[in-house]
Amino acid sequence: MVRGVAVAGRRASGGVTVRIKLGRFTVALLGMVGGAALATEPLVFNTEDYPPFNYERPSGRVSGISTEILREAAERAEVDATFRMQPWARSYAMAQRQAGHCVYSTSRTDEREDAFTWVGPLADNDWAVFARPDADIQINDLEDLHDYRVGGFRDDATTQYLESRGIDVATVSRDSVNARLLSVGRIDLWATGGRVAPWLAEREGAGEVEALHVFRQVDLYLACHPDTPAATLEALQEALDEMRADGAMQSIRDDYG
Repeated sequence: MVRGVAVAGRRASGGVTVRIKLGRFTVALLGMVGGAALATEPLVFNTEDYPPFNYERPSGRVSGISTEILREAAERAEVDATFRMQPWARSYAMAQRQAGHCVYSTSRTDEREDAFTWVGPLADNDWAVFARPDADIQINDLEDLHDYRVGGFRDDATTQYLESRGIDVATVSRDSVNARLLSVGRIDLWATGGRVAPWLAEREGAGEVEALHVFRQVDLYLACHPDTPAATLEALQEALDEMRADGAMQSIRDDYG
């Protein structure tokens, strides 16, 4: 028989602590009120060197448009997020294999749709082919690519898109390598993001590059393992939607020109 049941409540940090006395025992229940969210789970945001969307500064800090958008969204959503810079294939594989792992900036395509839970969009990205300014090359459509050596990088959506259309693409592990390969004539064309190629070419000291043909535009997202806690990803999405509405997202994009 339980005797002497007493209930008392006090407000603390936006919630109500309820203490129930059952004889000699006290049970404390914390109920959140006023719309406060449940605790979120920590996440790992894996990424690659793909400026200006994501890259590593000399200090070692992971930065870029998508990174700074996600960093602020995680702060608003009170999500403990760790940012990791790795080759794309490794970052992509981590998000495929482990709950709590995500990868960005990921092109959202039909082929990838069911493999992840998507949070975003973070930015948009043109897919284009680039050449050296002194190259005597004209590209009117993708069929013209068959006549040239095209460079891309492993497991990249741009590369996969071209390969699915029968175009041979020589792949490397990091897109920055293609900037150097193009500059020394090891490849004729470089297939990558429209804003990515000029940034990487300048950073790698590979000279100027010229966009010859833009063949697709895609949105970039955070792609997470399907077993990542839904409440955490919903909190992130709400934070991103809020940033889009209050102008914070556009302000970050403007910082990168």
